[in-house]
Amino acid sequence: LRGTYLHFTVVNAEGITIFETDSIEQNENTIDTNKTGDFISRIIIPRRGLNTGKYYLNLGIASLNAEVFQIESLENFISFEVIADITSRDLTRRAVTSTILDWKTALVS
Repeated sequence: LRGTYLHFTVVNAEGITIFETDSIEQNENTIDTNKTGDFISRIIIPRRGLNTGKYYLNLGIASLNAEVFQIESLENFISFEVIADITSRDLTRRAVTSTILDWKTALVS
């Protein structure tokens, strides 16, 4: 179906959306095609983008050309858990992500 796109979110156990994206944010929406058949999509979550804890994936399929805009909505269709103990702070980090910021220090005289 022309005009089709995918909407994808990663939500933590508290219901906070950590990542949200859709296929029309890319230069080319590869879902919007005349081709029929099975498709495989891959979304890469940045390294340390998720803190330790449980997460849920939501997927929506929509089309501007469909009679009903939202074709399918799959909430919490997959769950997974992130376990990390590389640094001493990994298990106690309160931040939404587990990103380690790059510290730069300069002496000011």
